[in-house]
Amino acid sequence: PLSVFWKDHALSYVGANQNFVQDAGFENAESIVGLTDFDMPWSEAEAKASRADDQEVMLSNSPKLGIIDTQIQADGTQVWLETNKLPLHDLKGNVIGVLGTYYDISDRKRAEDAILQKSQVLEITLTQLENAQIQMVQSEKMSALGNLVAGVAHEINNPVGCNVGNVSAAQDYIDDLLGLIDLYAQEFPEPGDVIENELDVVELDFVRDDLPKLIQAMKDGGDRI
Repeated sequence: PLSVFWKDHALSYVGANQNFVQDAGFENAESIVGLTDFDMPWSEAEAKASRADDQEVMLSNSPKLGIIDTQIQADGTQVWLETNKLPLHDLKGNVIGVLGTYYDISDRKRAEDAILQKSQVLEITLTQLENAQIQMVQSEKMSALGNLVAGVAHEINNPVGCNVGNVSAAQDYIDDLLGLIDLYAQEFPEPGDVIENELDVVELDFVRDDLPKLIQAMKDGGDRI
């Protein structure tokens, strides 16, 4: 499955296997002998990048593995390649060129891109779900708070309403009692020393004047609550 090629010290192609020949759009391996990357059917930028890798391999006298690049094939399709290059030596150990292999990883690359895209979609979906959950929790909190406030209001309104209503009734009773005292005063203008002393103690005139104000203040307080 590998495409294999080798170049001389001047980085001209010396040979290649059939896979490489087909990818480059030639009929046979002899057709590429003596050509450089700039004579091949890929862009100038790709040719420069390939030559830079070859020069690095020869100067460092060490392999360069796992180079991932993209190329446009002779038929116009875009492919992703994983390329490995290593220096070629003569019998004395001198670097005389570069041997290269590459493998078409386009299917793997497209699968990775598809997985990445799905991962991004899942991440967006997860974020949306988290936001929705936060909104639901907030809504539940507000609903619970509303129920609590309604319950508190109900518990306050009932006794306050009862008090306000009773204050009105108490006002009527007090009016009746004061009226009864006035009636006693008319019927018995001379009540005696004991009652006269008690009237002085309770300050009936002050109570008669202040009590309506007190009742009204209680009504106002109940209405305000």
